[in-house]
Amino acid sequence: MWDWKKFAIFLIPFALVGIAVMVWFFMRKTLRTRLRMARQLRDDPDINEWLVVFGWSRKVLYLPTVGASLIACIVMLFDPGGYWPHVVGGTWLAIFVLNFLVDEYEMSIKVLVIIVLCLVLLGLWLASLDWFVPFLGIFKKLRVSLSPQGYLLLAMLFLLAIGIAWLKGLFYYVAITPNYLNIQVGPTETGEQISRLKSGVFLVSETGQVGMLL
Repeated sequence: MWDWKKFAIFLIPFALVGIAVMVWFFMRKTLRTRLRMARQLRDDPDINEWLVVFGWSRKVLYLPTVGASLIACIVMLFDPGGYWPHVVGGTWLAIFVLNFLVDEYEMSIKVLVIIVLCLVLLGLWLASLDWFVPFLGIFKKLRVSLSPQGYLLLAMLFLLAIGIAWLKGLFYYVAITPNYLNIQVGPTETGEQISRLKSGVFLVSETGQVGMLL
């Protein structure tokens, strides 16, 4: 039987969620999110062209790893035996390493496509020589394997990092219109609006930095 202390501890997470919902409900009209700003710009009849820029975490590059983790979790739920857990783990590790290389060395899409095509050609060459299954034995020797819960946990960690970046992007953004530049750096009235000069032109670099060319 639970006493009142255990019930109080059990209700703490639900109380925090309820408080967060109440705060959002009472402050929803004062929150200057990029979605609300985009809706205002879209409904403004005097503005035909506009752009809202916000930042993502580089963890978004690991979406293939997230997908591989979910697939590996589903495969491992069927409890495969033999060398299949090591094959699944080795394949997941290869995808993660490829994602890491893309993140670390900022590979372009062209280089990534070339690498993937080379791997596909290698697989076809091994299959034509009946060496594909023995090649998969290499992953067995690595002995990389996780439980379904482990793969699911990894996917949730990456998704949490991506979700936090998306949530931050709701309140830290730059809205660009032909007449002004609106820099938002917080959830409420903490932004700054810069009017366009007579000969000024707004520039957005590849890294998301905004500047003005006179």
